[in-house]
Amino acid sequence: MKTRAIRRILFFGLVTLVALNVSALSEKQKEARAEVFKAVKDKKIQSSEMAPYIEEIDKSDEKAAAFIEKLLKMKKMVSQRISAGFRGDGNGIFADATPPQEWSLDALGGKKNIIWQTMMPSIGPSSAVVVGADVFTCGNNWDLICVDKKTGKLKWVKTFGPYEISTKEERAKSKKIDELASARDQILKQYPMMSKEEFLQKSAERLKIEGDLHTELLKLDQEKYDYGEQDLGFTNTTPASDGVNIFVWNALGITACFTPEGEVKWITQNKLPKMHHGYHSSPLYIDGKVIIYHKTYIALDAKTGAKLWEAKTGGYDNELIYGSCVPLKIGGAWCFIMGNGGILRASDGKLVSKPARPGGGFAAAAYGSGYVCFLGPQAWADPKQTVYFYKMPSSASELSPNQCVIAPFSAQAKVSPPGDECFHSSPVVKDGLLYFVFSRGDFFCFDLEKGKYVYSEMLDEDEVLTTGGRPYRSGILASVLLANNLLYVTSNQGTIFVIEPGTKFKVVAKNSISQRVDRSSWQKNMSEGTISTPFFEGNHIFYRAERYMYCIGEPNKPFLE
Repeated sequence: MKTRAIRRILFFGLVTLVALNVSALSEKQKEARAEVFKAVKDKKIQSSEMAPYIEEIDKSDEKAAAFIEKLLKMKKMVSQRISAGFRGDGNGIFADATPPQEWSLDALGGKKNIIWQTMMPSIGPSSAVVVGADVFTCGNNWDLICVDKKTGKLKWVKTFGPYEISTKEERAKSKKIDELASARDQILKQYPMMSKEEFLQKSAERLKIEGDLHTELLKLDQEKYDYGEQDLGFTNTTPASDGVNIFVWNALGITACFTPEGEVKWITQNKLPKMHHGYHSSPLYIDGKVIIYHKTYIALDAKTGAKLWEAKTGGYDNELIYGSCVPLKIGGAWCFIMGNGGILRASDGKLVSKPARPGGGFAAAAYGSGYVCFLGPQAWADPKQTVYFYKMPSSASELSPNQCVIAPFSAQAKVSPPGDECFHSSPVVKDGLLYFVFSRGDFFCFDLEKGKYVYSEMLDEDEVLTTGGRPYRSGILASVLLANNLLYVTSNQGTIFVIEPGTKFKVVAKNSISQRVDRSSWQKNMSEGTISTPFFEGNHIFYRAERYMYCIGEPNKPFLE
């Protein structure tokens, strides 16, 4: 109660302070001030942040107008009830983006259309997401990483790992825990000021600290802090955002909400059952909720983290779902396509459409031209179950009896020899055609109306048939994207193929980033890999690779404000 009373005193003190000299302000400045007060009331900004905003607004009409414009953009993003996340809109379509078609970075430092490159404090397959002036991604030390989108400057690194969900009572049992966490946090604070050499050295030190911290936490509660099996690391998912806040999830079952400045609004844990290969489905922000997958789908209140509902997938009890959710509107109601091709209603988790493939899959689904599309995970094992698709339901008010069509490989779908191939890459739909890629590099075009393959072509084998350990041994794991009426396909070795959509296969450009990295003491000077999916905004591409993040764009093109 005392804390609340103090906050009220501070708030009303600030209100009194900023109310002075209102008569000297222009109408535009008064309007901007009113918007600040409303934003504080609606908890869009903290009351402690109010005075700096007011000070900026009071400088001139131009500053006030800029603030109002910025606020309107934020309101528009939030009113859409869905914002940035994996594959941008979740469906892989960046309708307003106009990225370049050509770029390069060679091993000798020669480059074209590379605006900046920034070393990441931790590796991982998490994709980049742009929110306002910043780019966010996750790293495999429980990290949320924030980078300035115009300069590439590392702004901050925050963690949302096991220490962050530990209690004071638990930590009191071992003073080593707080000491180790403090040493780790000092490294996090120093990251933005470090040289490359310091960066690598401190990252190695931090790995040891994290290991020691985990050992101490396990002594307290084996079940709570046991990580279990997890391919590709525990923080491999892509952040989501409502246009202001950042929502993250990791495979320890921890979900957290961060402000753009890196402050934690809330953090919670839903303990996960074990799953073969671990969890890889990214969180989704939709309709004021954060959706996460824990063998069931769980909706959390985006403002508080409170659990709102939990829903089964409609498939098998023990199905393996690795693909992320895809948001869409059906009959005016927000819904999302699950990682088995079925659809749930976002408001209450009710099943709208049964799974296309009860059993799950590796890739996310896609929709367009009136269809919902889903890929069978292992077509090499069962080529009769490759493409699943059905007509989009017209209403979300009742369960739709979807008539799912299953299309096998055909004579038009030439495939490379059997091996370790799967559909990891999520597809995209344009003008009735479904585009997708086999992990080995076979690129497909499928006509949804005719239910027939149009073509399949092997992408450049020198680029996609790579060697080495997981996850870079398979050719293509990143998802197919559509931007500026072109398809973008990213190989695991950093080559992005730009392909013209249509019934004829045509590669418009092939762009490579050749960076050398050390993976371990015995894997030195290796070609940098990636399995992340790029993010497009305006004239630029934000591309997260194994060790670096890149901004790709023409130097004379402005950033989206």
